Amino acid sequence: MFDKSKVQRKFPWNETIDGREITFRLMSGADRKAVLAFTQDLPEQNVIFLRMDITKPAMVAQWIDNIKRGYTITVLALDGKKVVGYASLHHNEALWMRHLGEVRFLVTPDFQKDGVLEQRLANEIFHIGKEMGLYRIVAQIPTDQPRVQAILEHLGFQAEALLTEWLMTQDGQLHDMLIMSYRIQE
Repeated sequence: MFDKSKVQRKFPWNETIDGREITFRLMSGADRKAVLAFTQDLPEQNVIFLRMDITKPAMVAQWIDNIKRGYTITVLALDGKKVVGYASLHHNEALWMRHLGEVRFLVTPDFQKDGVLEQRLANEIFHIGKEMGLYRIVAQIPTDQPRVQAILEHLGFQAEALLTEWLMTQDGQLHDMLIMSYRIQE
């Protein structure tokens, strides 16, 4: 379980990305409507492989509950009051996996061109993972998302495993999954 008191990073803060002033801050229960609005603007190819269908209010409520319970920490990126991206770090309470965190990030298509916002969000999650004392951060991605794989590699992630036909879309199509990891502590 994450103890937010260990997070030394200061939020909120701002950075100019693609000529826009972006605010970075931690997600809370008050963000339910803004997160749902964010998901409504995403193309299907951006949401088909999410762990939870965050286009549904019940799933966003579960996400917020996971934040409140300390299983997830999420950094939001906002353009004004509009959510334009997020990065989440999920923690598993299983004793044999307590040293791991799983990262997920997603940004609007406007910010996917050069990957700067995704890299910035991932960097924030790395720092939070380090402050939490995690040993390794992992990412599970479909192999047909080479742009995401390239962003992770640029950040220092390395391929750990390829699982064939591990993912299935709503229409029954099978896809391979790549597990990548970033070792925080040597």
